[in-house]
Amino acid sequence: MTSSKNVVGGNLGNDVRAPRHAVALCILATVLLARLALSVLVAARPDLALQPDSDRYVPIANALLEGRAYAWNTDRPGELLNTVGYPLFLAGVYALLGHAAADVALAQLIISGVMVLVLYLYLTRVVGSLPALISALLLALDPLTILWSLTILTELLFAVLLGISAVLISRWAMSGNSRTLLMSGLFVGLACLVRPLAQPVAISWAVALLFFSGHQGRRGGVAAGRLMPVLLLIGPAVVLIAPWVVRNSLLWNCPTLSSVDRVTLRDYMAAKVISEYEHVTLPEVQAQLQEQDPDVCPRRSNYYLQIILTHPDIYAKLHVAGTIPVLIGTSFDRWLQLLGINYVLPDLWRPYLDGGFGKVAEVLGDQFTGSPGAVLFMGGLTGYQVLIYVLAVIGILSFRKAPNPAAKWNIIITVVAVLILVLTPGEVGHERFRVPAQPLMLILVGYGIGWNVVPFLTHRPSRRTTQTLS
Repeated sequence: MTSSKNVVGGNLGNDVRAPRHAVALCILATVLLARLALSVLVAARPDLALQPDSDRYVPIANALLEGRAYAWNTDRPGELLNTVGYPLFLAGVYALLGHAAADVALAQLIISGVMVLVLYLYLTRVVGSLPALISALLLALDPLTILWSLTILTELLFAVLLGISAVLISRWAMSGNSRTLLMSGLFVGLACLVRPLAQPVAISWAVALLFFSGHQGRRGGVAAGRLMPVLLLIGPAVVLIAPWVVRNSLLWNCPTLSSVDRVTLRDYMAAKVISEYEHVTLPEVQAQLQEQDPDVCPRRSNYYLQIILTHPDIYAKLHVAGTIPVLIGTSFDRWLQLLGINYVLPDLWRPYLDGGFGKVAEVLGDQFTGSPGAVLFMGGLTGYQVLIYVLAVIGILSFRKAPNPAAKWNIIITVVAVLILVLTPGEVGHERFRVPAQPLMLILVGYGIGWNVVPFLTHRPSRRTTQTLS
């Protein structure tokens, strides 16, 4: 067997049970090519690829093809709410492949496959080919990632761009190559243009760079040595974002990348608190607030924040209610619908509030009686997500066994990014918001398998040294 020279910790490239690099790539290529056939499910049921938010992106994509979108003389509110990234991607798919929903699904399956290969190639250098292959296969076969690859929404493209950015900044931490960090900044900037949620992730990474001390022998002193990486990361992102902030400021007096945060604050965060406190339906409250503050860039943010601060207990309960589906939801009933089985899982949150886990178990028991196959299918998909969580936690616990400060720093920035992605949606929480966190969690899975699981199974301590990546 050939050995891998670019292995950090564990030296798994020398393990005779580790698959050859070429064999691993062949396995991944076979799985990824087979996944492309799933686009036929969308061809049969194109309606399932279209979610309520899809209608926000498709018209803008068509307008881009006709040269009518994002012009300086436009006053279309949707262009303030929706950043240019995903409509531009859709326009490219329409131009190259066609306008069918299955064409978009095929393109998204392809780019999610690119993310799988990038993950494998990075982890091969860090922990060896066997842990890298396991992590990459888990991502390639992840039902949640595949499902949202078949949907016309931002999540998959956002996941790929942010995931590649995370891989690049982690590679920089190991190698010190400035071009790698510059490319990470470019990809996180592109991710911001798809979903503004990438902005707090980029900021957290910039702050982490100020404390990074993994590279020895920096030139220009400590202050300059720590500031330059921040500029390399943030510079490309600012270049991509700033023109849109200026445009929105000039056209709508809204100096932000997108008004979606302000709309969410009005229509969901504040509105849900009022709805819960006054026992009024959410649509009624939303209509009232929109009448009082009808601008596409809501102006009463201080008022909405005051509502939340006045009722922190209600807000906390609602935030948890939205976070739970982000953490454990699988949209398994949409999988069944794609497979031709008409089943919808009833709401489980209200029974939990009314009677705790006992009431939830009662609801699931009733569902199992009527649709045992559907509930077992849900259990299987949920178990897959639990497996990823468990392995990711093992990856976090490998912090003590990480071979050097750069590896430990990589674990920290990855965990922080995951927490931002899954804990901030709150009231608008949905399992699709976890899709961008899946590649990041599987980076942690690779660390855990490479630095904890395989050394334990082979009864060998993980190596504490590393070779600088080129």
